[in-house]
Amino acid sequence: MEHANGDENGNGETFSPIWFTLSMNTGILSILLHQLPYNAQWMRDCSSILFVFNLLLFTFFTIVHIIRLIRFPRSALQQANDAEGASFWACAPIALLTIVAQLGLTASQASWGSHAFTVVAYVFWWFAQGWVFCMAPLVYLFLAKTAQFQDKPLSPAIILPAVGVSTASVVGATVANFSHDMSARLAVPLVIWGYMLNGIGAFLAFFVYALFLQRMFVKGIPEPAKIPSLMLLVGPMGQAAGALMQLGTVAEKDFGSYQRGKFLQLMSGDSLSAASVMLALMFVGLDIFFVIFALYPMLEATWKRQLSFSMVWWSTIFPNATLNLAFIELSVVMDSPTFRVLAVGLFLILLIDYFCCWAFTIRGILRGNILDGRQESEKRD
Repeated sequence: MEHANGDENGNGETFSPIWFTLSMNTGILSILLHQLPYNAQWMRDCSSILFVFNLLLFTFFTIVHIIRLIRFPRSALQQANDAEGASFWACAPIALLTIVAQLGLTASQASWGSHAFTVVAYVFWWFAQGWVFCMAPLVYLFLAKTAQFQDKPLSPAIILPAVGVSTASVVGATVANFSHDMSARLAVPLVIWGYMLNGIGAFLAFFVYALFLQRMFVKGIPEPAKIPSLMLLVGPMGQAAGALMQLGTVAEKDFGSYQRGKFLQLMSGDSLSAASVMLALMFVGLDIFFVIFALYPMLEATWKRQLSFSMVWWSTIFPNATLNLAFIELSVVMDSPTFRVLAVGLFLILLIDYFCCWAFTIRGILRGNILDGRQESEKRD
């Protein structure tokens, strides 16, 4: 195939929103390092390094996408009209939310940060959750209007907007729970809206689960190149479980200070915290089911040597990291050695996965298999 407009049909074409998954994964691993059981100062230092690296990644990808929209609007519009590509636009606000979480966890607690960064994290959270909250219905309306999945298997990527809404919920809880000198006056409205976001994300995920499983029973398992993306199904329930437990902790801590009406009282906060843990356990159980559900086809395809690296492999980290965060929260609320060991073990697996993805990505770029554009163009010809 001839490339008359090499720049537009090459790198500009293939630099899609899926690259924000690198920022998402870096951000959530930095959060895990900060929150892991058996923590040490060197782990907090590594968490801070990943936080800064995530800031650089997000800034770079944002600048590249802005330039792409200005310089190559036709290519960007073509990608936005693709159902799977539209779903990946949720990756950008999710990546931003991981940065917001670290503003509360790390920046506000640092000697140079204090309450000023608590306010910054609070303001940025409201902005980021508004972004992902508005994007979710727009993406699903677009999928409904275009009906691009009518005659082909559904892509697991369609669950990403639900993951984004659930991520907004858990990050809001993190900001309220761990930011320096967070007052009840600021935290309680965040908790109320956080529970609403959690409900939206969880129930959207249930609808997508039902639709996806029904279509998979009819159309079969996705093609080998997209099998790793089945891990995306793990994301919503892990985030929902973590959000429930953290929101319950904040409610237990701050409802008594807030004291408005019949619900925003100390006793309600205690009851809400206990109920949140019970629901979180149910969600974690469903999450473990989807881990096994996604792992079987991946192992089978590996055994048959049908798998090769692509950017889709980056989608195996963030969803499982949400389950890891849920394990960490369960280890705290239950004082459970079992969940502490599970959290550390899963983190080590994810860390290996993360460095492997980086190694294969760099190799793919150097070989011209990634950020080249010829593969996508040839498929359309």
